[in-house]
Amino acid sequence: MRIVDGLLESVREDSPVRTVLVGAHCTAVCSRCCGLAATVTGDNPHDVEPVRDVGRLHLKRARELAEYARSAVPLKASIGVAAINSLLPRADVVGLTGSALINHTLDGLLRFCRPDAFVVVLGPSTPVSPLLFEHGAVALSGAQVMDEAVALQAIGQGARFRDVPGVRRLTLARPGTVV
Repeated sequence: MRIVDGLLESVREDSPVRTVLVGAHCTAVCSRCCGLAATVTGDNPHDVEPVRDVGRLHLKRARELAEYARSAVPLKASIGVAAINSLLPRADVVGLTGSALINHTLDGLLRFCRPDAFVVVLGPSTPVSPLLFEHGAVALSGAQVMDEAVALQAIGQGARFRDVPGVRRLTLARPGTVV
C-alpha cells in the first residue's frame, strides 16, 4: 500500500474547510486544525496545471481535498497533503516556524498544541526569548549573527537562510526540560 493511501485510510473524520491558501512556498488547509505542506509546482512555475474549483476550495470538505494527495499534479498534491494534515490527531512533538510570528499565527498555533506536547519554535525568525515559554513553547531554536559583514553580503546576494555564513544556530530550552 502506498503511504498516501494509508494516510487517507487513517483519516476517518471529516470537517468543513475554513481556508485554503496556496503560497509561493507553503500551502495551508484549515479544517479541524490548520494543516501545512510545501507548495510544489513542478519544474516550470508558469506551466502549472490549474487546480479545479480554485476560488471555491474552501467550500469543500477536508476529506475531499485530502484525496488531492493522490494527484500526479504537484500543486494539487500539495493541497491534498495539507488537507490530510488538517485532519490528523494532535502531535506529541510539534515544530513551529518563527515565521508564524511574522504572519500573526503563532498565538493561535500554540493554542492548538496539546498542553503536554513538546513544542519547538524554530528558524531564523524565532525570538530566543523565555517569554515564549509562557505561551507553551518548550524549546526555541533560532539564530545569532556572529559575523555581520559576511552574513549581510550573502543575504544581499539572495542566500537562503541555511546558506548564510557567519550565523550560529542556538537553542534555548525551558528550564527543567531535557532536550
